[in-house]
Amino acid sequence: MIVIQRVQSNFIYAGLLKLLVRIRRKDTVYDLDDADYLEENQKTISYFVKHCAKISAGSNAIAAYLSRFNHQIVHTTSPTVDLNIIKTEKNEKLTIGWIGGFGGEHKESLIDLVFPAIKAIAFPVKFVLIGVLKDEDKTFIKQYFQDNLNVEIEVPTGINWHDEAGLQQRIAALDLGVATLANSEMQLSKSGIKAKQYLNNGVPVLSTNLPENNSVVVDGLNGFFCKTTTDFMARFNQFGEMSKKDYLQFSKNARKSIVNFNHERYFADFEKIKFGFERGGSN
Repeated sequence: MIVIQRVQSNFIYAGLLKLLVRIRRKDTVYDLDDADYLEENQKTISYFVKHCAKISAGSNAIAAYLSRFNHQIVHTTSPTVDLNIIKTEKNEKLTIGWIGGFGGEHKESLIDLVFPAIKAIAFPVKFVLIGVLKDEDKTFIKQYFQDNLNVEIEVPTGINWHDEAGLQQRIAALDLGVATLANSEMQLSKSGIKAKQYLNNGVPVLSTNLPENNSVVVDGLNGFFCKTTTDFMARFNQFGEMSKKDYLQFSKNARKSIVNFNHERYFADFEKIKFGFERGGSN
Protein backbone atom coordinates (compact mmCIF):
# COMPACT_ATOMS: atom_id res chain seq x y z
CA MET A 1 0.00 0.00 0.00
CA ILE A 2 1.39 3.40 -1.02
CA VAL A 3 0.23 6.30 1.18
CA ILE A 4 0.77 9.83 -0.13
CA GLN A 5 0.37 12.47 2.56
CA ARG A 6 -0.40 16.12 1.89
CA VAL A 7 1.69 16.47 -1.26
CA GLN A 8 0.63 19.78 -2.81
CA SER A 9 3.49 21.11 -4.97
CA ASN A 10 3.99 20.75 -8.72
CA PHE A 11 7.72 20.03 -8.49
CA ILE A 12 9.76 16.91 -9.32
CA TYR A 13 8.80 14.92 -6.20
CA ALA A 14 5.10 15.39 -6.84
CA GLY A 15 5.61 14.56 -10.51
CA LEU A 16 7.31 11.26 -9.67
CA LEU A 17 4.49 10.37 -7.28
CA LYS A 18 1.97 11.10 -10.02
CA LEU A 19 3.82 8.65 -12.25
CA LEU A 20 3.81 6.09 -9.43
CA VAL A 21 0.07 6.52 -9.05
CA ARG A 22 -0.37 5.82 -12.76
CA ILE A 23 1.69 2.63 -12.50
CA ARG A 24 0.38 1.30 -9.15
CA ARG A 25 -2.99 2.99 -8.87
CA LYS A 26 -4.80 0.11 -7.21
CA ASP A 27 -2.38 0.25 -4.24
CA THR A 28 -2.49 4.02 -3.61
CA VAL A 29 -4.07 6.12 -0.86
CA TYR A 30 -4.06 9.92 -0.64
CA ASP A 31 -4.10 11.00 3.01
CA LEU A 32 -5.41 14.48 3.88
CA ASP A 33 -6.16 15.66 7.43
CA ASP A 34 -6.69 19.39 6.80
CA ALA A 35 -8.75 21.27 4.21
CA ASP A 36 -5.64 22.35 2.29
CA TYR A 37 -7.73 22.64 -0.88
CA LEU A 38 -9.24 25.83 0.60
CA GLU A 39 -5.86 27.56 0.94
CA GLU A 40 -3.41 25.89 -1.46
CA ASN A 41 -3.21 25.43 -5.22
CA GLN A 42 -5.73 22.69 -5.92
CA LYS A 43 -4.07 21.29 -9.04
CA THR A 44 -1.87 18.64 -7.40
CA ILE A 45 -4.36 17.91 -4.61
CA SER A 46 -7.10 17.34 -7.20
CA TYR A 47 -4.85 15.02 -9.20
CA PHE A 48 -4.18 12.70 -6.28
CA VAL A 49 -7.77 12.85 -5.07
CA LYS A 50 -9.03 11.77 -8.50
CA HIS A 51 -6.35 9.25 -9.42
CA CYS A 52 -5.48 7.47 -6.16
CA ALA A 53 -7.56 4.38 -5.53
CA LYS A 54 -8.74 5.60 -2.14
CA ILE A 55 -8.75 8.67 0.07
CA SER A 56 -7.96 8.77 3.78
CA ALA A 57 -9.77 11.82 5.19
CA GLY A 58 -8.96 13.27 8.61
CA SER A 59 -12.48 14.58 9.19
CA ASN A 60 -16.04 13.96 8.02
CA ALA A 61 -16.11 17.42 6.45
CA ILE A 62 -13.07 16.62 4.30
CA ALA A 63 -14.61 13.29 3.36
CA ALA A 64 -17.85 14.98 2.31
CA TYR A 65 -16.02 17.56 0.16
CA LEU A 66 -13.75 15.04 -1.57
CA SER A 67 -16.54 12.52 -2.20
CA ARG A 68 -17.56 14.48 -5.31
CA PHE A 69 -14.24 13.47 -6.90
CA ASN A 70 -13.65 9.99 -5.47
CA HIS A 71 -16.21 7.72 -3.82
CA GLN A 72 -13.61 5.46 -2.19
CA ILE A 73 -13.09 7.44 1.02
CA VAL A 74 -12.27 6.25 4.54
CA HIS A 75 -12.45 8.56 7.56
CA THR A 76 -9.24 7.98 9.55
CA THR A 77 -9.02 10.06 12.69
CA SER A 78 -5.62 11.72 13.19
CA PRO A 79 -3.64 9.97 15.94
CA THR A 80 -1.64 11.25 18.89
CA VAL A 81 1.70 9.85 20.05
CA ASP A 82 1.30 7.99 23.34
CA LEU A 83 4.45 8.45 25.43
CA ASN A 84 2.68 7.48 28.66
CA ILE A 85 3.01 11.02 29.99
CA ILE A 86 -0.07 11.33 32.15
CA LYS A 87 -1.60 13.96 34.42
CA THR A 88 -1.30 12.84 38.06
CA GLU A 89 -2.83 15.63 40.18
CA LYS A 90 -4.67 18.90 40.09
CA ASN A 91 -2.58 22.04 40.61
CA GLU A 92 -3.21 24.20 43.67
CA LYS A 93 -3.74 27.10 41.27
CA LEU A 94 -6.10 26.11 38.47
CA THR A 95 -4.00 26.02 35.30
CA ILE A 96 -5.80 26.58 32.00
CA GLY A 97 -3.92 25.94 28.79
CA TRP A 98 -4.11 26.38 25.06
CA ILE A 99 -1.73 25.07 22.36
CA GLY A 100 -1.52 25.95 18.70
CA GLY A 101 -0.81 28.67 16.19
CA PHE A 102 -2.06 32.00 17.55
CA GLY A 103 -3.54 33.43 14.39
CA GLY A 104 -6.59 33.55 12.15
CA GLU A 105 -9.78 31.98 13.43
CA HIS A 106 -7.94 30.21 16.27
CA LYS A 107 -6.94 33.61 17.65
CA GLU A 108 -10.37 35.13 17.04
CA SER A 109 -12.26 32.35 18.83
CA LEU A 110 -9.93 32.55 21.83
CA ILE A 111 -10.32 36.31 22.13
CA ASP A 112 -14.09 36.20 21.61
CA LEU A 113 -14.96 33.23 23.85
CA VAL A 114 -12.16 32.39 26.27
CA PHE A 115 -10.32 35.59 27.14
CA PRO A 116 -13.40 37.36 28.60
CA ALA A 117 -14.24 34.23 30.64
CA ILE A 118 -10.76 34.11 32.18
CA LYS A 119 -10.88 37.84 32.82
CA ALA A 120 -14.08 37.30 34.84
CA ILE A 121 -12.53 34.65 37.14
CA ALA A 122 -12.31 35.87 40.75
CA PHE A 123 -9.91 33.27 42.17
CA PRO A 124 -6.17 32.82 41.42
CA VAL A 125 -5.64 31.13 38.05
CA LYS A 126 -2.79 30.46 35.64
CA PHE A 127 -3.30 30.79 31.89
CA VAL A 128 -0.67 29.13 29.67
CA LEU A 129 -0.61 29.81 25.92
CA ILE A 130 1.74 27.48 24.04
CA GLY A 131 2.49 28.64 20.52
CA VAL A 132 2.26 32.43 20.64
CA LEU A 133 5.25 33.55 18.58
CA LYS A 134 4.79 37.21 17.61
CA ASP A 135 5.95 39.89 20.05
CA GLU A 136 2.89 42.01 19.31
CA ASP A 137 0.62 39.11 20.26
CA LYS A 138 2.50 38.53 23.51
CA THR A 139 2.18 42.23 24.31
CA PHE A 140 -1.54 42.20 23.48
CA ILE A 141 -2.19 39.23 25.81
CA LYS A 142 -0.29 40.76 28.72
CA GLN A 143 -2.04 44.10 28.27
CA TYR A 144 -5.44 42.38 28.03
CA PHE A 145 -5.02 40.84 31.48
CA GLN A 146 -2.86 43.53 33.07
CA ASP A 147 -5.60 44.64 35.50
CA ASN A 148 -6.36 41.05 36.57
CA LEU A 149 -3.79 40.51 39.30
CA ASN A 150 -5.26 37.08 40.06
CA VAL A 151 -4.48 35.86 36.51
CA GLU A 152 -0.93 34.63 35.97
CA ILE A 153 -0.03 34.63 32.27
CA GLU A 154 2.61 32.26 30.91
CA VAL A 155 3.69 32.39 27.27
CA PRO A 156 6.57 29.89 26.84
CA THR A 157 9.31 30.88 24.40
CA GLY A 158 11.92 28.89 22.52
CA ILE A 159 9.65 25.86 22.13
CA ASN A 160 11.11 22.93 20.22
CA TRP A 161 8.11 21.62 18.30
CA HIS A 162 10.04 18.47 17.41
CA ASP A 163 10.45 17.60 21.10
CA GLU A 164 7.27 15.57 21.49
CA ALA A 165 8.06 14.50 25.05
CA GLY A 166 8.71 18.10 26.10
CA LEU A 167 5.44 19.28 24.57
CA GLN A 168 3.48 16.52 26.26
CA GLN A 169 5.04 17.35 29.62
CA ARG A 170 3.87 20.94 29.17
CA ILE A 171 0.35 19.72 28.40
CA ALA A 172 0.32 17.31 31.35
CA ALA A 173 1.12 20.26 33.62
CA LEU A 174 -2.24 21.84 32.70
CA ASP A 175 -5.52 21.24 34.53
CA LEU A 176 -7.76 22.16 31.60
CA GLY A 177 -7.20 22.34 27.87
CA VAL A 178 -9.13 24.77 25.69
CA ALA A 179 -10.05 23.64 22.17
CA THR A 180 -12.10 26.21 20.30
CA LEU A 181 -13.15 25.72 16.69
CA ALA A 182 -14.99 28.37 14.70
CA ASN A 183 -18.10 27.51 12.68
CA SER A 184 -16.37 27.91 9.31
CA GLU A 185 -15.57 25.48 6.51
CA MET A 186 -11.85 25.48 7.29
CA GLN A 187 -12.32 24.97 11.04
CA LEU A 188 -15.06 22.37 10.63
CA SER A 189 -12.64 20.35 8.50
CA LYS A 190 -10.03 20.18 11.29
CA SER A 191 -9.26 16.79 12.78
CA GLY A 192 -9.72 17.95 16.39
CA ILE A 193 -6.03 17.47 17.15
CA LYS A 194 -5.94 20.02 20.02
CA ALA A 195 -8.64 18.19 21.97
CA LYS A 196 -6.86 14.89 21.30
CA GLN A 197 -3.53 16.26 22.54
CA TYR A 198 -5.04 17.27 25.89
CA LEU A 199 -6.95 14.03 26.34
CA ASN A 200 -3.86 12.00 25.41
CA ASN A 201 -2.13 13.31 28.53
CA GLY A 202 -5.16 13.01 30.80
CA VAL A 203 -6.17 16.68 30.69
CA PRO A 204 -9.95 17.39 30.56
CA VAL A 205 -11.10 19.59 27.67
CA LEU A 206 -13.39 22.58 27.36
CA SER A 207 -14.43 22.57 23.73
CA THR A 208 -16.84 24.07 21.27
CA ASN A 209 -19.42 21.48 20.22
CA LEU A 210 -18.24 21.15 16.63
CA PRO A 211 -16.69 18.34 14.55
CA GLU A 212 -14.22 16.79 15.08
CA ASN A 213 -14.02 17.90 18.72
CA ASN A 214 -17.34 16.29 19.52
CA SER A 215 -16.09 12.95 18.20
CA VAL A 216 -13.60 12.69 21.11
CA VAL A 217 -14.96 14.98 23.84
CA VAL A 218 -17.87 13.51 25.82
CA ASP A 219 -19.77 16.24 27.63
CA GLY A 220 -19.60 15.73 31.39
CA LEU A 221 -17.22 12.76 31.16
CA ASN A 222 -13.81 13.94 29.92
CA GLY A 223 -14.68 17.61 29.58
CA PHE A 224 -17.51 19.92 28.60
CA PHE A 225 -18.87 21.67 25.53
CA CYS A 226 -18.98 25.45 25.76
CA LYS A 227 -20.91 27.55 23.28
CA THR A 228 -20.59 30.99 24.86
CA THR A 229 -18.25 32.97 27.09
CA THR A 230 -20.73 32.38 29.91
CA ASP A 231 -20.38 28.62 29.39
CA PHE A 232 -16.58 28.82 29.61
CA MET A 233 -16.79 31.00 32.71
CA ALA A 234 -19.14 28.54 34.43
CA ARG A 235 -16.85 25.59 33.70
CA PHE A 236 -13.73 27.46 34.83
CA ASN A 237 -15.49 28.15 38.13
CA GLN A 238 -16.66 24.54 38.36
CA PHE A 239 -13.15 23.13 37.94
CA GLY A 240 -11.70 25.79 40.22
CA GLU A 241 -14.01 24.64 43.03
CA MET A 242 -13.80 20.94 42.15
CA SER A 243 -12.26 18.55 44.67
CA LYS A 244 -9.04 16.79 43.69
CA LYS A 245 -10.87 13.46 43.80
CA ASP A 246 -13.56 14.56 41.37
CA TYR A 247 -10.98 16.21 39.15
CA LEU A 248 -8.88 13.04 38.93
CA GLN A 249 -11.95 11.14 37.72
CA PHE A 250 -12.27 13.61 34.83
CA SER A 251 -8.55 13.20 34.21
CA LYS A 252 -8.78 9.39 34.16
CA ASN A 253 -11.73 9.57 31.77
CA ALA A 254 -9.73 11.90 29.52
CA ARG A 255 -6.82 9.48 29.39
CA LYS A 256 -9.10 6.52 28.60
CA SER A 257 -10.36 8.43 25.57
CA ILE A 258 -7.16 7.73 23.63
CA VAL A 259 -8.51 4.38 22.42
CA ASN A 260 -10.56 6.42 19.95
CA PHE A 261 -7.58 8.20 18.35
CA ASN A 262 -4.28 6.50 19.24
CA HIS A 263 -1.97 4.85 16.72
CA GLU A 264 -3.55 1.45 17.28
CA ARG A 265 -6.87 2.90 16.09
CA TYR A 266 -5.10 4.66 13.20
CA PHE A 267 -3.35 1.48 12.05
CA ALA A 268 -6.62 -0.44 12.33
CA ASP A 269 -8.24 2.10 10.00
CA PHE A 270 -5.46 1.64 7.46
CA GLU A 271 -5.78 -2.13 7.75
CA LYS A 272 -9.39 -1.72 6.64
CA ILE A 273 -8.11 0.12 3.59
CA LYS A 274 -5.49 -2.57 2.94
CA PHE A 275 -7.97 -5.42 3.21
CA GLY A 276 -10.26 -3.51 0.88
CA PHE A 277 -7.45 -3.56 -1.67
CA GLU A 278 -6.86 -7.26 -1.16
CA ARG A 279 -10.56 -8.02 -1.67
CA GLY A 280 -10.50 -5.94 -4.82
CA GLY A 281 -12.74 -3.34 -3.24
CA SER A 282 -11.04 -0.32 -4.84
CA ASN A 283 -12.04 1.23 -8.16
